[in-house]
Amino acid sequence: MASNGATGAAATAMAAPAWRQFQFFSQTPIRDHHAPSSGSPEILRQPALISTLHADEELMLLADLDGRIHQLSPDYEVLRSWRAYGDGMADGRCTLIRTVRGWKGVVITLGEDPSSPFPTIKIWSLSTSNTTTPPTLLRSARINPTTRPHPVSSLALAPGLTHIVLGLADGTVVAFRHVDQLVEASLAGAGHAAVNGAGTGSGGSAGVLGLGKLRVLYEGKEPITDLGIAGMGAAGPSRRGGATATTLFILTTSHVLSYPITSSSSKASATVLDDLGSGVGCSAVMRMAGGEKMVVARDEAIYVYGAEGREGCYAYEGPKSAIRVLSSSISSSPSSSSRSTYLAIVSPPLVPTAASTSATIRNYARGLLNATPANGAGAGGSSPTDVAKVTIFDPENKFVAHSGTFEEGVREVWEAWGSVWVLSEGGKLFRLSEQPLATSLSTLFSRNLYTLAVSLAQSRKLSPSEVAEIYRRYGDHLYSKSDYEGAMGCYLKTVGTVQASYVIRKFLDAQRLSHLTSYLQELHSRGLANSDHTTLLLNCYTKLADDTALSSFIHSSSTSGSKQRLVPLPDSSASSTDASDEPPFDLETAIRVCRQAGYFEHAVWLAERYGEHQEYLRIQIEDRADFGDALAYLRRLGTEVAKDSLVRYGKTLLAAEPKATTALLIDLCCGTLSKGKEPESSEEEKENGVSKKAGGEGKGYMSLLAYGTSAEPSLPPPAPSTSPAPPPPLAAGPRSNANELRANESAANNRKSGITNQYQVPDSIPSPAPPIEEDVPSPRQFFAHYVDHPHDFINFLETIAERRYGKKVDDGTEATPSNAPLPKPQPLRALEFDDAATRDEQAVWNTLLELYVSHGSAGSGDHSEVVLQAKALRLLRARERIPYDETQALLVCSTQGFVQGFILLYEQLGMYDDIVRYWIDSSQASSATSSDSSKVIQALHRYGPSHPHLYRMVLRYLTTSSDLLSRHQSDIAEILDDIDRDKILPPIAVVQILSTNGTASIGLVREYLKKQLTAEKQEIDSDQGLIASYRTESAKKRKEIQELSDPNVPRIFQVTRCSACGGQLDLPAVHFMCRHSYHQRCLGENESQCPNCARTHGVVREIRKNNEQFAGRHDLFLGEVAESEDGFATIAAAFSKGMGLAGSAGDS
Repeated sequence: MASNGATGAAATAMAAPAWRQFQFFSQTPIRDHHAPSSGSPEILRQPALISTLHADEELMLLADLDGRIHQLSPDYEVLRSWRAYGDGMADGRCTLIRTVRGWKGVVITLGEDPSSPFPTIKIWSLSTSNTTTPPTLLRSARINPTTRPHPVSSLALAPGLTHIVLGLADGTVVAFRHVDQLVEASLAGAGHAAVNGAGTGSGGSAGVLGLGKLRVLYEGKEPITDLGIAGMGAAGPSRRGGATATTLFILTTSHVLSYPITSSSSKASATVLDDLGSGVGCSAVMRMAGGEKMVVARDEAIYVYGAEGREGCYAYEGPKSAIRVLSSSISSSPSSSSRSTYLAIVSPPLVPTAASTSATIRNYARGLLNATPANGAGAGGSSPTDVAKVTIFDPENKFVAHSGTFEEGVREVWEAWGSVWVLSEGGKLFRLSEQPLATSLSTLFSRNLYTLAVSLAQSRKLSPSEVAEIYRRYGDHLYSKSDYEGAMGCYLKTVGTVQASYVIRKFLDAQRLSHLTSYLQELHSRGLANSDHTTLLLNCYTKLADDTALSSFIHSSSTSGSKQRLVPLPDSSASSTDASDEPPFDLETAIRVCRQAGYFEHAVWLAERYGEHQEYLRIQIEDRADFGDALAYLRRLGTEVAKDSLVRYGKTLLAAEPKATTALLIDLCCGTLSKGKEPESSEEEKENGVSKKAGGEGKGYMSLLAYGTSAEPSLPPPAPSTSPAPPPPLAAGPRSNANELRANESAANNRKSGITNQYQVPDSIPSPAPPIEEDVPSPRQFFAHYVDHPHDFINFLETIAERRYGKKVDDGTEATPSNAPLPKPQPLRALEFDDAATRDEQAVWNTLLELYVSHGSAGSGDHSEVVLQAKALRLLRARERIPYDETQALLVCSTQGFVQGFILLYEQLGMYDDIVRYWIDSSQASSATSSDSSKVIQALHRYGPSHPHLYRMVLRYLTTSSDLLSRHQSDIAEILDDIDRDKILPPIAVVQILSTNGTASIGLVREYLKKQLTAEKQEIDSDQGLIASYRTESAKKRKEIQELSDPNVPRIFQVTRCSACGGQLDLPAVHFMCRHSYHQRCLGENESQCPNCARTHGVVREIRKNNEQFAGRHDLFLGEVAESEDGFATIAAAFSKGMGLAGSAGDS
């Protein structure tokens, strides 16, 4: 049977073509950092003294023949050394070293201690930050399944370190279980162990705990050559538990076997996968598309094995001494999502000849022959040194990335610090460094290997635009070869990235219209076509006389909708229902088998009977497409389980049942979801059975949602429900504590990591808000499901806003007329809420506002453009009631072109200058029409009275062009009248503004200037009359003062009555120079001033005193000038008060 398998494999390998070979890696010899002339680093110069070595992303460990382990730096210098096996008197030996993925600093070693004939396994804890700290020995155990010692040939670690499996040379496979729990317990007490000195060397292992019972998993007759543990389909192991389904591969010299590793694997047995075994070092576990697989290298090919058997092979002939899996840390893109996996294949040493089957060896042999005359060796010289070949193979893209030769054979190949390292048997160290991906692609382009370039780019997870660029190059190449059909196939993959005109120009010839039609159809199917593309497509249909396609296109344009896609979300476990009895079989396995066999009725009954809610929903939604039953079942589950299920299946249910799903989500988010209560169906739904699918719209806010969408195939149309009658309401029970714990953790994570605050708001719904449960889900985590259902999304948000938060847009937010007084300016508010409930409310209103604005033109009926935009305006006016984000509202209105919205926001914020500037910019950017320019005039009339500086801005704008000036002659005249009436600008300023651009003529302001000149002339005449009267009065006053000052001029008093009592004046009388006379009895004692004039003279003296005090306060004077509307009048008034003559006033 083995010979038949070998013959078949050889035939398969011979039939397969040779793989393409490239040199994507550069080979560099590495020398000692301190002594370059001595060759490779000192620790690696003598490979015969190296027992084993191991490297991972953080550690590089090397064991010598004396039982010591050395930790090496990137320069291969010893950072730390310790004796792992043996003592000071007798040396031991370390044969295997492994590190544990997910356990930082934990190292597992296997070796031989002189104190015991059995191999010993030890688990160490290394401090990666402090290399001076000696490692701590956590656990130690002897491998003694029988009384006779046998060497350990292989070691495998289960994900999460749940198992340590060892293969012995006598064909026995043994394992330690629950190692992770033991190691965690030891790590917790590692500090105490280090103080007691039990952390290093074999001398301290006496007080170290063991690893529990050693269990025998398999007993055979052939020696075990290798072991491997693979997680089938798992994304990767975790620290606790690892993958849910793992398989142990057992490789002997003549068989390949699989063994399932589960929590209770005592009754499991090994299954023979192949009757051909593997050599030592010629197998490895490799991560592939379908999960982790076992890869076995034989002389004729490289085979891949899964849990069920052999799955494929890679034809690669030639002897192989070892293979190594190189993970993507050597990839040109370091991110985990763009990593690729290489397979390093090492061939045994052989004598290089020109007749070798390997091209690499032949080239090496030819190089030796060419170098022989130069070296002076004759034909009888020594034979060439044996060489080994190392090939780096890319299994995913099926090409050889590097092939190199190494003299004296290869001792070890490993990966560390972003490179591949090769140690030869002669003690030489080489580094293989991968070249940048762009260079590799350039090599493929130069050889016209575009298909391989596309595969390589996709495996490295390049962006779609970069992959599309490769397809464009490929299409250009095929087009140059006149392969138009193949070229079009490539160009179709560039739709959305490459300019459509680039492709269309190439296929405008009449003989290529069929290919052009395919491209235009793809543009339309993706929604990227414009009117020109539609016209061109219709012309192609008519030129080709394809009436069927033309009719199909015309009729489908009115009923087309977007494809619905599933959103794959992590599975959320729900609490299991407590049944009165347990099934006599494994329930999960039974349901899985029924699903795989197509017995969905049975699988549904089992899931419903024993409360496996997630399995029930998965079958009904993914297998049977019975969405109505799934929604009814969700209503019976309760809030917590329904929330987790709707997070996972909400998008799919909305695609099939948008109305019913929206109603369920509303009840869930409002806390009114009652267990066991189903909503009443409308008459239309009862007649039709299922509701119609909503149209696919809503791309405006897709990029702002936190949840991503995955391109999966659309669901089949819903089938009629044939499920049995639903059982009574389900009661949650603790059937599985682990599942319940995971459900609680999932719910907590969902509450913490909702969707980020984005655009959101509501409108109208009856009835007051009912009482809300305390722990209701956040509606934000369901926003992503409504990407293709904008109108249902609006209904969802409006209902949530009223029923959960008790608010509507229609409450007290009537439309404001255009002539209403301006609102009081308010500062831009920045609302920051600490509680999650208020943040959810703000997210609802922000999202609803964006929907109102962005989808107003796509609706009909109640969701028409006018209705939605009116709701948006009412929402913006309700800033005192509704906590929307004003900054985000401004962004939404601006990006969506909702002019009324951001104008209203500008008014509320008092940004009147920005409103006028917007209309000015809009008018200048638009065609020569008066619509936008008229808005400038309207804005001036509305905001100008309270902000006069806007007149200057508008006048300057109206004179920017002659066409604009001609359309607004009457408006300019009206503006000038307003300026004149309110004294906003002086005439000279008006003339300067109008003459700035050279478009306004003198006739435009003739009437204004005549009116201004007439008013100026009248004012001058009036001022001249006042000046004349002032001069006359001044002259009279001067003459009177002169007469009073001259003692020779007599003063005649002819007053006959007393100025105080009004009686007839008689002696004794007192006469004052101001011509007032009094009875002496009417005056007080010592009265020296006229009583009638004393008060007036006191006021004058007080005024003069104040003027003298303020004459030096220049800051007050400058402030009055700055605040005054007429600065010249203020200066003149200051001079009239003597404020500029402080010195002279003081002297006088």
